Amino acid sequence: AQMARYAPSSVLTPHIQGLVQQLLTLTNRPKDEAGEDSFLVEMAASALASLTLFGPFRELKFVPHDTLVNAFLSQLPILEDDDEAKICHEGLCHLIETKAISLEHEASRLTRIIAKVLSEIEQGEDIATPETVERMSSVLVAIQQAAAPSLLR
Repeated sequence: AQMARYAPSSVLTPHIQGLVQQLLTLTNRPKDEAGEDSFLVEMAASALASLTLFGPFRELKFVPHDTLVNAFLSQLPILEDDDEAKICHEGLCHLIETKAISLEHEASRLTRIIAKVLSEIEQGEDIATPETVERMSSVLVAIQQAAAPSLLR
């Protein structure tokens, strides 16, 4: 994950397809089935997102954007490493705010992820900054407002 964030793009470019494919393979299983490897799965999701969703390789042609988003969302929330969690949860907010992740299509999954993050924060975990918690709360309000018209029908 650190290499994904800090290595020069020129160093990673020749290897990006192999890196992304390996990270997709690692994130291709449910975290709750990963057992002792759950840390590895979360770090792979963080590295994948840091490279492709909120990093230097946002315009990859060899893998659909939806595949990358699904791999990332399927491993959230990040719980094993507080620093990685903060980066990923902030990145999630950015992706939602820039409409790279659809509130309409992902409302249920986003609600589950955000509720878990907020629950963990309430229990004393340090997996999101206060600013990220505020942004997540705004996302929940937006999801609720989007759902309100259909509930009134």
